[in-house]
Amino acid sequence: MKKHKKSYVYQEYSQILNESSIIIAMHYNNLVRNKTNLEQQKIELRKLVQNNSIHEKDLQFKVIKNTLMRKVLANTQYASFADCLHGPTLLVYTNKNSAINSIDFVKQLLNWQKERTDFIVLGAKYDNSFISAADISFFGNISNNILLEQSKLISLLVQNTSQISGTLINSYLPLLLTTQSITNLK
Repeated sequence: MKKHKKSYVYQEYSQILNESSIIIAMHYNNLVRNKTNLEQQKIELRKLVQNNSIHEKDLQFKVIKNTLMRKVLANTQYASFADCLHGPTLLVYTNKNSAINSIDFVKQLLNWQKERTDFIVLGAKYDNSFISAADISFFGNISNNILLEQSKLISLLVQNTSQISGTLINSYLPLLLTTQSITNLK
């Protein structure tokens, strides 16, 4: 690959890493010999995505050059992600930010991958952290009900915290004004 093309690809990989909330690295074994088979598998993945109510434009696929991606990862907090990149690697990435949609997508992807021995999940980047292949399977097993309950609890905590801070501000305001008026009299 020529130097100017490497520079372009390096920037493209950096952009993917910085702008994607979820990136799943998959090893696509035995598909290298038949590129049309890889394209058929990508089409199946896109159908899976459409069935999961994720817009097709939100999901991207990228067959990557591992050495260039390792260079991109070297100086980031995702340096351990580089250890996963061996052999023919396909990145599946999305900018979809809803945690429940992301978990649903991961579950669907793991179920889809179980039926195909040609694909092996290597690891993932989710928001600002690296997730190993073992953690991805755990991540895929999280119940949506648990997530909904957690989000309800968090919203209640935030709501109560804002009410408490509002009460404190209202009670300290007269005290503050009294203190200021005493200071001004002196």
